[in-house]
Amino acid sequence: MYYNNGILPYVSQLLNEINFWVDLSKEHPIFIKKIAQNQEIDISSSIKETLNKNFKDFNRISREILVIQHQWNFYPSPSITEQHLLLNISTLLQDVLKVDVDFLNSLKTLEDLPAKDNSWKIFINHITLEQKQLLQLCTTYSIKLKSMGY
Repeated sequence: MYYNNGILPYVSQLLNEINFWVDLSKEHPIFIKKIAQNQEIDISSSIKETLNKNFKDFNRISREILVIQHQWNFYPSPSITEQHLLLNISTLLQDVLKVDVDFLNSLKTLEDLPAKDNSWKIFINHITLEQKQLLQLCTTYSIKLKSMGY
């Protein structure tokens, strides 16, 4: 086997953490639209389209993470070297960062929508904090991989 056993726990932890946050993130656009509907908050069709895109992007990334995890955990082979794996993860992290920044920009727009009470703003702020955690996590992992040459 071509894998460095020392890197296995790191890769597993990285993929599990990113998968958790991406799965959580893909639910946020759905919750936002549902809460807005229940609170009679008018979300423009362009913002709804953006939220749908955010959902699709996070969903796509979630599937990509599962493919990488599956390859790494269940089908280790000489054709999937550690270098190939880490390059794929580095690319994936850059994709997550881009999608997350796009979603955070959507959240800024949503935060300013008029609502009956302060609960909408609190809800959007909560989601924003979680998305910033994903941003920080991916940035940290990306920096670590870059320092390793990936």
